[in-house]
Amino acid sequence: MFGDMVVAVIRWATSMLCVLCLQIVGLILVPVALIGLGPKAKRLPRWAWLWDNQGDTINGDGPWVRRWNGDSNHFWPRFRWLALRNRTHNLCTYFFGEQPPKTLSRWVWTGDGVSHSLDRHLVPAPSDTDGVSGVEWITATAAFQLYIVARLSKRRCLRMLVGWKLWRLLDDQPAAIECMINPWFAYGRKK
Repeated sequence: MFGDMVVAVIRWATSMLCVLCLQIVGLILVPVALIGLGPKAKRLPRWAWLWDNQGDTINGDGPWVRRWNGDSNHFWPRFRWLALRNRTHNLCTYFFGEQPPKTLSRWVWTGDGVSHSLDRHLVPAPSDTDGVSGVEWITATAAFQLYIVARLSKRRCLRMLVGWKLWRLLDDQPAAIECMINPWFAYGRKK
């Protein structure tokens, strides 16, 4: 168990170094890939697959499209989605990510105490939108997820996810590698 965790941390750190380098390259390549794509385009050219988003489109997911009032199919929203918001999605999900099925262990610490359950409906995770502060720790062989939501004020929280999005494996979806720390995230209201 301890050896698996050491391997997971080393694997995560070295993978994130590669991801960071390609995210920087993406700041240049994503605009080049977007040139010439019309409003009906859903994917980047094949050579830019690492920066594309197989789960959604180059126009973003539902909340992103709503944020742009349904007008996310032009250069600026696409650039922000692919190069700034959802950087190197395919690389993080399909190359460095974890694929189901995996044997998982899940612990959740919230104001309700400590729980050990894989059922996210029985034991909800900490949530910025639902206003639940806490810590979620999920492990798989040579992979981990540390998710923290810590309320800082009535409307703001620290939101941090380090490791892999292993909660996605609970829904039989691939788990992307991740390092996200936001010290001033919106708290307690649905998006």
